[in-house]
Amino acid sequence: MHHDQHDAQGVNSRPLLTKAQINLALDLTAHYLPSVLSIAVKLLALSALFWGALKVFMVADQVGITYALVFSGMHLPFCFFGVVFVLWFFDHYQGIGYFALFFTALNALLI
Repeated sequence: MHHDQHDAQGVNSRPLLTKAQINLALDLTAHYLPSVLSIAVKLLALSALFWGALKVFMVADQVGITYALVFSGMHLPFCFFGVVFVLWFFDHYQGIGYFALFFTALNALLI
């Protein structure tokens, strides 16, 4: 269908954001994303460790500490080790930091 330039375009015909607003949003994202991402990854690793420790404490409350330590096996120390790696390496080597985050979350789930 052909439209003349004098036809009414409607409400949705103009962009919602101007170029200046888009550029400002991109600049703010580029400025704040690395620090926000670093904090989010570290908090996610710490919450995975908390989740794993909480599961061990819940089992220890039900059947005893010895059974809970056998139940968790090496997953709880590996989870702690992964959190240390995330906190230590993520700012300098993000690839290793993401791998350590995956390792931490996997061990927290396997407990």
